[in-house]
Amino acid sequence: MPFLFRTRLTALYTLVLAALLTAASAVLIITLQRAAERKLDATLWILGSTEAEGIAARLRDRGEQNPDDLTVFDVDYRDVAGYEQFRVQKYVTVVNMTRRVTDFSLNLPGRPLPVNDDLVGRAFAGEVSYETADVEGVGRLRMVYVPVAGHQTEPFVVIVGVPTEFVGAEVEQLTRRIAVIILLVLALAGASGWLLARRALRPVVETAKRARSITDRNLHERLPETQTADEIGSLIQVFNQLLARLDHAFEAQRRFTADASHEICTPLTILKGDTEVALLERRTPREYEAILRSNLEEIERLSKLTTDLLWLARSDAGEQQLDRELLFLNELAADVFKRLRQTADERGVRMEADLTEMVLIEGDHTAVQSIIYNLISNALRYTPRGGSVRITLRQEADRTARLEVTDNGIGIPPEALPNIFDRFYRAGNARAREPYGSGLGLAICQAMAAGHGGLIEVESTLGKGSRFALILPARRSSRRGREASGEAA
Repeated sequence: MPFLFRTRLTALYTLVLAALLTAASAVLIITLQRAAERKLDATLWILGSTEAEGIAARLRDRGEQNPDDLTVFDVDYRDVAGYEQFRVQKYVTVVNMTRRVTDFSLNLPGRPLPVNDDLVGRAFAGEVSYETADVEGVGRLRMVYVPVAGHQTEPFVVIVGVPTEFVGAEVEQLTRRIAVIILLVLALAGASGWLLARRALRPVVETAKRARSITDRNLHERLPETQTADEIGSLIQVFNQLLARLDHAFEAQRRFTADASHEICTPLTILKGDTEVALLERRTPREYEAILRSNLEEIERLSKLTTDLLWLARSDAGEQQLDRELLFLNELAADVFKRLRQTADERGVRMEADLTEMVLIEGDHTAVQSIIYNLISNALRYTPRGGSVRITLRQEADRTARLEVTDNGIGIPPEALPNIFDRFYRAGNARAREPYGSGLGLAICQAMAAGHGGLIEVESTLGKGSRFALILPARRSSRRGREASGEAA
């Protein structure tokens, strides 16, 4: 079973704390040990100097100039009060000028302290030296070499040693205590860290539990947000925003599926009805021709709807490929203007254009022309007889091309404007004027514009007309070109 996140977090926290405490304790112990060693050397120097002065005084009292086997004054420390408390002794060895051991304390096991000739030489040169050595039968000693160069005696060296455990035992005891303290601190820190992590991650656990209960059937539900502005609160907000986008996407998908089914079923129902009527009885060739023409219209409508749905599906999947090339946007608009001139005449709509400014873009010829065609044909469709449609083109200072299609038609209700580019969406007044239509034209146009790095904007007033603007990136500054404007009534 994998470890919970709070368990891993607590373990990591405890390990880091253990490393920090161990490092700090090591630095502390080493510092204390070095300080204790310096204190021991200072104490050892006092003992050595006192012993040296005492030996020199006794030699003067005896009238001797060189140390002999009666030089060291022996003390049985075990008989001295307080020995049981510290259990420490002082060990002494005397070396004369010929570097021969002349005397040593009786508490040594029948032999003097080990003599370091190099340190003895330094002592005769007037230098006080220290060393640590293992002495058989005694243990590890810290020793000092003290020179004596009196006026009434010959020079000699006094070596005094004391056990290192005199200080080492205290340091070891301190180390053991620190180790026990570290273990206790780690145990308390681990337990408190686990509790704190559990409390801190409780909103995450509750959020995960709530998130498991959200499916495609209840995407409208949201995760409970915390009252604190911390990282967890921000994460929950991000999740809620994600759920809102998913909810919107699922709702759009459900609406898309329902609308697509409805739009497909309508021509199929008409086809089925006309065919059943044709089969009820024999008819004249002219009647059959009328039925076939009606069926052909529905088939063309169904074919266009299928093509539009396929284009949108490929666009959503990122599989829609646009063949980009350099195009003059004014020439494309002029071609569409000429193609729709007859339609404008039939509807009694005055159509004007100002397309004299040459604007170069990079895009797909068919897609851009399709966008322009849809915008102008929509304007003609929803403009009553006697109205007007105007097409203008200019290049903005921000190097964008702006093609506007303005009409004084029926307009768009304010509540419908936010949804005008949604798939299968048609405003109520648009359905009343033109009952046939899938509501995919503007959605496809917006998708095509986005594929070119542009967009379509709309402004409209109900009953007074609309203005659709196609905005695309321009390749270079525009210039005046050949006449590409006209009008139709």
